[in-house]
Amino acid sequence: MRRFVRAADAIWALLELDPPDEDEVSARDTLIEPLAPSTTHDEATLTTLALLDVEDADRAAYGSSEPIRDPPTCPIPGAGDAPPIPSSYERPEGGEMNAPNLVGVGLGLYGLRPVPLVGRHRERRLIWDMLRDVAMRGRPALTVLRGGTGQGKSRIAEWIAERAHELGSATVLHAQHASIASAGHGLGAMLARHFHCLGVGRDAVLRQLRDQLTDEPPFDQLAVALTEIIHPRTSEGSERGGVRFSNMDERYTAIGQLFDQLSHFRPLIVLLDDVQWGADALGLAEHLLERRDTRVLVVATFQTDVADERPVEADRVARLLEHPRATAIDVPPLGPDEHRDLVHHLLGLEGELAEQVAARTAGSPLFAVQLVGDWVRRGVLEMGKDGFRLRAGERAELPDSLHTLWKARVDQLVGTGQGSEHARRALELAAALGDLVDQREWEALCEATGVAIDDDLVGRLLESGLGRREAMGWSFCHGMFRESLERSASAAARTTEHHRACAAMLRARHGETDELAERLGRHLHLGGELAEAQAFYEQAIRYRFERGDFDRVKQVVGLRSKLLDEGGVAPDDPRRIRGMLWMVEMQLARGDYAAARRELRRAETVSRDHADLATICQLHAELRWAQGDMHQAEQLAEDARLQLEALNDPRGAADCRQIAAKSMLEGSGDARKALEQARAARRAYESLSDRNRLADCDYLEAKILTELGEFEAAAAACIAAQDHHHAMGHRLGLAKCANQLGEIARLLGRLEDAERHYLRSLELLEAMGSDQVVGLRLNLALVLIERQRYRRAREELERLRERLEGRVGGRAMAYVDYALLPCLASEQEWLALGLQIDRAKQWVPETGRVDKDHAALAERAATMAETMGERDRAMDLLQLALEHWEALGKTDRADLTRRRLEALELAWSR
Repeated sequence: MRRFVRAADAIWALLELDPPDEDEVSARDTLIEPLAPSTTHDEATLTTLALLDVEDADRAAYGSSEPIRDPPTCPIPGAGDAPPIPSSYERPEGGEMNAPNLVGVGLGLYGLRPVPLVGRHRERRLIWDMLRDVAMRGRPALTVLRGGTGQGKSRIAEWIAERAHELGSATVLHAQHASIASAGHGLGAMLARHFHCLGVGRDAVLRQLRDQLTDEPPFDQLAVALTEIIHPRTSEGSERGGVRFSNMDERYTAIGQLFDQLSHFRPLIVLLDDVQWGADALGLAEHLLERRDTRVLVVATFQTDVADERPVEADRVARLLEHPRATAIDVPPLGPDEHRDLVHHLLGLEGELAEQVAARTAGSPLFAVQLVGDWVRRGVLEMGKDGFRLRAGERAELPDSLHTLWKARVDQLVGTGQGSEHARRALELAAALGDLVDQREWEALCEATGVAIDDDLVGRLLESGLGRREAMGWSFCHGMFRESLERSASAAARTTEHHRACAAMLRARHGETDELAERLGRHLHLGGELAEAQAFYEQAIRYRFERGDFDRVKQVVGLRSKLLDEGGVAPDDPRRIRGMLWMVEMQLARGDYAAARRELRRAETVSRDHADLATICQLHAELRWAQGDMHQAEQLAEDARLQLEALNDPRGAADCRQIAAKSMLEGSGDARKALEQARAARRAYESLSDRNRLADCDYLEAKILTELGEFEAAAAACIAAQDHHHAMGHRLGLAKCANQLGEIARLLGRLEDAERHYLRSLELLEAMGSDQVVGLRLNLALVLIERQRYRRAREELERLRERLEGRVGGRAMAYVDYALLPCLASEQEWLALGLQIDRAKQWVPETGRVDKDHAALAERAATMAETMGERDRAMDLLQLALEHWEALGKTDRADLTRRRLEALELAWSR
């Protein structure tokens, strides 16, 4: 029997059926015994009758436009059932289904009703048209709803998502964010809600995802990657076969692959609520805009009145809006007429009272909803002739602000009885936990502080519209309501004790894990425990840095800096310098070398501590290496190593040895000396049991041994590094090792083995969305050149050149420029070859860039040019090769190349 995912799918399938012919109707009537007529219907029957009576209305709703078809290749069962997206979000009769008037129904239902959406037709129309465009073109798009607090941004986004879901036009995923993050916030919680695994253990999450996702490539490892996002392994976790992300793009790629799969069925709407607190979500949005063939519309809400307090997110939003498929929709306060309509639809208030509410709440839907909700809760209204009015003797108290109103609502909610103080404290403790309240955490917190939770407190909160039910507990109706409770706690001098209690509860329930370090730091900071808070902030910075979450690193560094300000720490205190150096490390990792240099200079001017100065010297060495200045990098690394050894810092000294080894390998070409440095570093890491650095060192040793031609030892070192990376779930490390094994096979002439290793590395890197796929494609191009498949190699190299244009640094571009030399020579494009030689000359040894592959590629092209009688080109190419062989200290190869040059010169002179 066919089953449908949505009711809208079934309705559309019904509407698409051909009407039965008369013979079928006659045969059916003879087989079915007529049912006795009934004059009563239960609720289910009425619902069924309503669904069957849809033809005219639904065909009108879907419009006369051509259906938007699903892609022809679709791996999900049931694809094709999704109906076309209507040309308009509006209902057939032209009106909206507003919340019914409560006259004669009772005011007790007020808090349970959805807030009606009045007006906002321009905003809704823009978003709906974008959804249709995404579906038709198969390209992602983004819109940002911008406006002040309480103006209805989230309500517009929620309404459009609900309408699209109702019509079967989209699948909706929703990520929430708040100023104080909790387990229900962020991208992991969004995915957990979609897969119905919020709050369950890691193993259960993985099983759930494997049950729901296809195991066909490229999605076969997707469940493992998504599990790491939903439920990251603990700091101590080391299960084999897992995944540990080395940067945020890996996370975004995994989510993007999921969206590729989901959007085959119907388009996606991804709601990113309150992105002023969601840098991670904005990173995902940026990634999605660059994907192709993903039918996803990202709808983000951004609170403009806190933009100055959130510079990271504000900058990311500004950058996003520069994209051609991104738009901003400003959400102003409701106009006077629309605001009056909202007040009327909330409760059907009589004219004069409705005018007072509309005037006082001044275009703020949130204020109006909460004000009327307060009156309903206090029972000050009664039925009048044309709607509800104030009871005799009651006054229409119109508070000055939402905070004043919410304070009054809390007073009314907790009451004045024996348990009122406990109820107030329980709500304050919930507010300290954040906008989304995990029921178990809240109960444990209240129990630890001796606060009794009234059995009916949450029920009253939800009934009054001040809270919403969530998967793991409940949430405040709005961040401002939580802030009002924080003000209440502050006025009673309870803020510090509340946050200390939160930290104690989290430690007792979860321990001092890396994942919780930032939450613990925030609670201890607000609780006045500055020294402990600083330690947890530093733990969080290291954790985020390891995962490449640099926006979060910057924010936590900012929190730590604020803490130091509050503690009166001097500008030249080593703790200040440590924050600057974290920023430098982040900038180096991001490739922002100019910013790294500026920050290093700033740190140098204020630092007086020997350890800091040694670390600054080390970071200068890393910067020089990243920019390709190998000679200077080697010298700075040696200076820093000597300083760090004197300071008894073995890890730092070993890091400097690694920098020196890489600089020697790529610069002076002294591979033996580089090997000594790498092995000395490895011994230090082994004594420190530092598996991450051991893996890096083994990989570096494999590269050096490859350079020395000791291929068997190189392969063994590479496999040792591979084992470390596999145990830690580092896919990037595994990809680099596969690439190096491919290099070894290529140099041994085992070209099929080389290609197999390269393709394995490419598969890993593409699954991660890594930029390092460029290096793999270069290696594949080199294999094609070795196989004399020059045309295919040239096509690959020219695509890579387009991709690399405008990038800072030049390792990959240097390879492209040299690899194109034999490709152009093979096709006898001598003019183009001459121009290419000029391009290759910019990567000469005196810049610190030497490479035996560059020399070999130039020699290969020279041989072709010489064979074809192009002696000038051949001599230029041999001169290029000679410079590299001499810089590498390869005297035998240099002598051979020099003799070839002399022979050509002699032949030319004759």
